[in-house]
Amino acid sequence: MQVSKVWINPYEKGKLLGFADVKFKLSNNGQGCMTWRGFKLFKDDGGEIQLGLPSREVMKDGKKEYFPVINLDKENKDCQELLSHITSEVVKAYEEKLNEGSSGGAPSSGGDDDIPF
Repeated sequence: MQVSKVWINPYEKGKLLGFADVKFKLSNNGQGCMTWRGFKLFKDDGGEIQLGLPSREVMKDGKKEYFPVINLDKENKDCQELLSHITSEVVKAYEEKLNEGSSGGAPSSGGDDDIPF
């Protein structure tokens, strides 16, 4: 599974840097067949950009709790490689999006943005 397109919505608040939606393709010549929405970009304590998997907010006993929408087996080597691939593609698109704003460059992922923010 490979990333075919990334949409970035910068939103800086505290450690949060923004959100991303990612379209995947299953073969090298495919264009994309599935989109996962709601990844979160944030800076960790060391200043590195990290990727948070999509989650949903649920009120439980009067408190907000967050539950993952996607569960990846982080012990599995294939899942580790997939998460690393997703993270690098999203971080690259985020950095391109920031550079686009300052230099007026081309869209970060090419093509039309068919996922509005």
